[in-house]
Amino acid sequence: MEVTPAQLPSMSVQSENSATGSEGDEIARFDEMERRAIERAVANAGGNIAAAAEKLGLSRATLYRKLHQYRSRT
Repeated sequence: MEVTPAQLPSMSVQSENSATGSEGDEIARFDEMERRAIERAVANAGGNIAAAAEKLGLSRATLYRKLHQYRSRT
């Protein structure tokens, strides 16, 4: 099944970590969107890192690295 851009959700958000787009809309930074996706995947998997990594299309090692990276920023 092919996904078209029209089928994708809007990526506009308002947050303190946003950058202003050319039309003045608030656009989330990529790393913030990635962090949120990782948090949702881990939560939806009940904390099971292997299952969350599979859903995200990442290896467990990559997911652990990204989790460590985002946790060290806070």
